[in-house]
Amino acid sequence: MKKKTTRAPRNQKAAAAEIEPALADLASSALDLTLEKSLDAAKTESAGKEQVIIPEQPKKISIQEGLADQESARQPLLPSSSTPPAPAAPAADDFLNPVSGQPENQELKIHAVGFYRKIVLSLMTATVLLAMAVAYIFFVRAEIILVPNQERVSNNLIFDIVDQSKSEIPAGALKGAVEEMEISFTAIYPATGREVLGQETIGEVILHNNYNKNQPLVATTRLESPDGKLFRLKETVNLPAGASISAAVYADQPGEEMAIGPTTFVLPGLWAGLQDKIYAESKNSFIFQKKEKKFILQNDIDAGLRDIKQKLNNQIEQEIKEKFADFSQFVFKIDENTLDYDVQGEAKEEKEEFTISASVKAVAGAFNKEEVAVLAKNRLLDSIGATKELINFDDQGISYVLQAVDLGEKAITVNAAFTGKVIIKTADDMINLNSLTNQSDERARQYLSGLDGLAGFEIKYSPAFFKRMPLLSDKIKLQLKK
Repeated sequence: MKKKTTRAPRNQKAAAAEIEPALADLASSALDLTLEKSLDAAKTESAGKEQVIIPEQPKKISIQEGLADQESARQPLLPSSSTPPAPAAPAADDFLNPVSGQPENQELKIHAVGFYRKIVLSLMTATVLLAMAVAYIFFVRAEIILVPNQERVSNNLIFDIVDQSKSEIPAGALKGAVEEMEISFTAIYPATGREVLGQETIGEVILHNNYNKNQPLVATTRLESPDGKLFRLKETVNLPAGASISAAVYADQPGEEMAIGPTTFVLPGLWAGLQDKIYAESKNSFIFQKKEKKFILQNDIDAGLRDIKQKLNNQIEQEIKEKFADFSQFVFKIDENTLDYDVQGEAKEEKEEFTISASVKAVAGAFNKEEVAVLAKNRLLDSIGATKELINFDDQGISYVLQAVDLGEKAITVNAAFTGKVIIKTADDMINLNSLTNQSDERARQYLSGLDGLAGFEIKYSPAFFKRMPLLSDKIKLQLKK
């Protein structure tokens, strides 16, 4: 009994040592089978099948638990010849895909990695696009500098001028000077009517006598120039021996071509032996002229009347400036009914000039133009409205016309006409920003070019390389360049 007792534990330990590799192989096979089922379930789920396979978890049996069971049963655990050996679990590489020829677990792993890579890339792309969209919405800006057209506007103002001698000036009237005056003027005008009676070419020569005897020369004595032009003495002369005298000559055939310059002349009527001793020369060019008489034309009288009327106006202005030197502006009006002319001559009368005298009555008024300029500017500002701005007012270009006269009240009514230049007051009144948002540079320029009242524009983008309008209207800044 003691001997048997001492060997039993040794035999049990030997048996345990022999079955331990078999149990390890069985646990490994079960673990591989569990992994294979998990991979098949993942493949089934990724392929979109409706049935989801959940692998059954095998119960793991440790070597110690197996030995404990054997010890409690007190039965040897040596394999019996009648019990078939447990089949070995196939290796993971034994499960091959019949299409690709690759191990199914390896192929499934590759498929899973590609699938997750696509998801990651998609998320990264979406993130980049979202960041770009946010940057476009919140960081893209544009500034548009507008150059508006300058519009010329006109208006007028009617006001009264009351003479400063009046004790009371009515409301709305300006203090000034009002006076009636009478002006007269006389001027001489040329007659332009012409009647041609003939023409002539005339000049003067110096006659030389280098002979020892006097030489008389009768009127019409011929003088010939080197180029064959023939002239004649106008009067008879007696040319003393050894002397020189001046004489008037005229062309035998008058014409402009006979108006020759200084030259020498021979006297072809003299004996040939005397022609080199008695001759003539000219120091100045001859003159071609027409013989005519002058007379007055009706146009001369009409032009003289217009001119003397203007001279009357100038005379009135001069007298007003001298009389009303304390005022900066004046107006006057001629009473046409009092205009009187005296023409010293009549149409077709033979005269070289004639005289016209004229007199007229006029009413003149003087005032300070600075006061009128203030009133005129206010009138212009009231007329342009709230959407426009006055950028130029030509106070020096105000024109004044005397419209009415009341000599009893020593007052006149004046109409003042004036102009100015206006532009649009704000850019918002010209542009609808909603028409520009999210537009390309080309579309934005087309829109701005089609606006009325715009002389030019400039677009500045931020960032400069991004040539597109912002998505939000408050990111577009408008600026007027005046």
